[in-house]
Amino acid sequence: MDKSVSDSIPLDPRSARSRARLREALSEALQVLPFEHITIVLLTQRAGVNRSTFYRHYATTNDLLHDLMLARLSEAGLADFVPSAGEMEDPNPPEAIHELVRFIAHNRVLFRERLPRSSQQSIVLLFMDYLTELVARSGHREPVAEPDNLPMISAALAGAAMGVLSRWLVDETGVEQDELALWVWSILRLLFVAQDETEVKRRIRDEMPWG
Repeated sequence: MDKSVSDSIPLDPRSARSRARLREALSEALQVLPFEHITIVLLTQRAGVNRSTFYRHYATTNDLLHDLMLARLSEAGLADFVPSAGEMEDPNPPEAIHELVRFIAHNRVLFRERLPRSSQQSIVLLFMDYLTELVARSGHREPVAEPDNLPMISAALAGAAMGVLSRWLVDETGVEQDELALWVWSILRLLFVAQDETEVKRRIRDEMPWG
């Protein structure tokens, strides 16, 4: 089990400091080294902790990478973002979606140049989980009734949004960040009317960026 994302018991201050130091050590190392060249020995030396401390919190360096991304999402105020009903009705992306795109853009070079393919795929899955939870949280509200198949709808829309983000990450495209935010937001908003097939079709035709 991934220790970095599965622990539900609050960390004591010493453990929290150790994890923060290890995250910072990885962040600094990624500025100069490819991920596959970053070892646990290097990280523990940079963080000023021993190997047993590392293994107390993480099984692999990939677990630490996940923890670093989740911590950065939290610092950006995105970990628990839930769009309001008013925001879901507005075709313009809320500031949090723009912040999400800025976050991804800021880490674009790291993703493309520092991470091997396996780690890239792992980060994509992490963001897929994040977007699925975001969509699911958005579906638990009034006045829109919760669809019976909300988990599948959430996963489907999160997959579509992640596909757009992933393509933008790896390709040189002419899509600007504001336009990318609009693509992501237009996909996520479909949940709000997902129980009405006719309305979904209308919105895909009239409101999606390709319209």
